[in-house]
Amino acid sequence: QFAVRLEELNISYSFLDDISAIKSLIYLRSVHFHKSKINNIEALKNLVNLQNLQISSSKLSNLEAIKSLTNLKDIRMFSNQITDLNPLKNLTNLETLWLAGNSISKFEILGNMPYLKNLTAKPIEASNIMSIIPKLSNLTHLYLNGGTLTNIDAISSLSKLEVISLSSNQISNISPLKNMSNLRYVNLKFNNISNISALVENPAITGDTSTVEVNNNCLDLSNGSQDIKDINSLKAREVKVKYEPQKNCN
Repeated sequence: QFAVRLEELNISYSFLDDISAIKSLIYLRSVHFHKSKINNIEALKNLVNLQNLQISSSKLSNLEAIKSLTNLKDIRMFSNQITDLNPLKNLTNLETLWLAGNSISKFEILGNMPYLKNLTAKPIEASNIMSIIPKLSNLTHLYLNGGTLTNIDAISSLSKLEVISLSSNQISNISPLKNMSNLRYVNLKFNNISNISALVENPAITGDTSTVEVNNNCLDLSNGSQDIKDINSLKAREVKVKYEPQKNCN
């Protein structure tokens, strides 16, 4: 028997496929389901106090049940079977949205989320999400790993970005990063980058709280090369730099 006034619920690593028993727990603020067999979340539709919802590594594909839960601030739904974000269009209070590991191609509704600070996605078509990115002016954390990104000009206006992770894409030009005055963590590994001067030119990337990951790119690590000089410049500022190995780009 569930406690009626329960505010947090975590049912993870289970074979659970039916959550209808929680539909009357209207005081719930946080619900976590990880690695379950859930594919129906209709039981959540009246839980109007929900602020945090995490359903990952499950069989979820339909988000209609949460379309009216406007108190939601944090949704983490990675590694499911979601294709349509439209049910989220009225959730304008969202601050965190994790969607990686789904098959989403349209991201227009993100433009309705002015408070979004933390976004994780793996877009099928890179251009579909990059056209929306400039509207997300409050982003501090952006993770777009494992996609088809080649051009990151769209992020140049995100002045509040502190963390950016764009690994395993097809990026070669990172000049948009040089004027981001709050950057402290940059993950660019597994791309086609041959010049990291933009990171050296960014004075925000300094101190032992800053990390740069540029391994598995096209950098020249031979003695005296400009890339080695740039790496050493960052290290001299106490930045943690991960740069080995590099791939063969010839």
